[in-house]
Amino acid sequence: MTWKSVAPRLWPALLGLPLMAGAAEAVPALVIDRIRLHAGPAAEYPTVAVLERGMTVEVVGCLQGYTWCDILVGPQRGWLRGGFLAMSQYPAQAPLPLPGIGPSVGLPIVVFSLGHYWDSYYRGQPWYVERDRWAYAPPPPPPGPGPGWGGPPPPGWGSGPPRPGWGPGPGPGPGPG
Repeated sequence: MTWKSVAPRLWPALLGLPLMAGAAEAVPALVIDRIRLHAGPAAEYPTVAVLERGMTVEVVGCLQGYTWCDILVGPQRGWLRGGFLAMSQYPAQAPLPLPGIGPSVGLPIVVFSLGHYWDSYYRGQPWYVERDRWAYAPPPPPPGPGPGWGGPPPPGWGSGPPRPGWGPGPGPGPGPG
């Protein structure tokens, strides 16, 4: 068999790949804190709904780095910060933060296209008329730390007398060799 004889038979299969990828099944996840569901991957986008801690949602896919995820919850669709989602790889396993487990459960990496996304899911929303304003907005800054980040150390942390053997090192020197 030559490539020329095989290629015509492969084209239908190759053309169907994007359709199959789009039809991939969403993955269930748990909302770990009360949070707003947004109409795009940034807190500045309009609020679609408010989700309560413990709700189960379906994750369609996430942006690179699992910072924001496209989710379904009932008839609504929108974006949540990945740090507010947890999931289990196995039924008996306790839920783990999505950014840490997302790659191992095979969550797809997706992109956000406001025009197509809003046309498909938000035509009836009152803020849809501002679609052009959102379409040409500058990209949002990356999200900060997720829930559970305790902030800076408390005052006085790390001060006090040095521990024996914990002093400064020898400093820069000529190096090995």
